[in-house]
Amino acid sequence: MLEILFNRYNRRRKEKYFQNPLFAAKKKYACIGIGMHSLTNIYPILKHFNIPVKCICTKNTNWSKEAALLFPGCVFTKDISVILNDAEIEAVFVCAAPDSHYNLLDLLLN
Repeated sequence: MLEILFNRYNRRRKEKYFQNPLFAAKKKYACIGIGMHSLTNIYPILKHFNIPVKCICTKNTNWSKEAALLFPGCVFTKDISVILNDAEIEAVFVCAAPDSHYNLLDLLLN
């Protein structure tokens, strides 16, 4: 009896949780960098949780075909101004080399 009540409580709790507006939000994101760290850690997580990536900015776009398999419709560019001037992009994942983080964050925050 107690287990039935517990299961019912959890089911209602989950239903209420999934009605949260955050689950319905479809924000768009961008990434800077496509190195080994992002390929093995960040991009698989974004793909797993179905987080829409609108743009990936890299020093070279040689990997655009391969990365397009992960994020169909994603734009690949060498120009960071594409990200800076896009009003739809809500946030940016910085996946670049650590020594470039300061300059990138300075550009993104200003």
